[in-house]
Amino acid sequence: MATLHQKLTVAIVLAALGGSIWSGYIAYKDRLSPNLRLAGWVMVVALLLQGVSGAVLALGGQHPAEPLHLVVGPLTLLALPVALLAGGGRSPRAEGLIAFAGWLVTFGLSLRAAGTGGLTA
Repeated sequence: MATLHQKLTVAIVLAALGGSIWSGYIAYKDRLSPNLRLAGWVMVVALLLQGVSGAVLALGGQHPAEPLHLVVGPLTLLALPVALLAGGGRSPRAEGLIAFAGWLVTFGLSLRAAGTGGLTA
């Protein structure tokens, strides 16, 4: 399970970086992108899987190296869905900027979560 959690971490950080760049471009060009919204919800599913695998690790007695991980991890899960829901139905530029903020916060928090992870028995 630890390997799954670690591999998901790499995928999430890279996807969040890509989503940040993509949403920034969409906001700059003032266009709608249903594919970006879909990618956001796929990312939310990946974050949920990451949270479940982390919970299984914690319940199995493996804890992160720093307790801050237990705060940053759940916050990472919240940032993107809140932004996606808040941006829906707005102008293309506003939706893009809100999505950009959500992706960027997710990227930053996922980097921080990766830095505070590391298992201790």
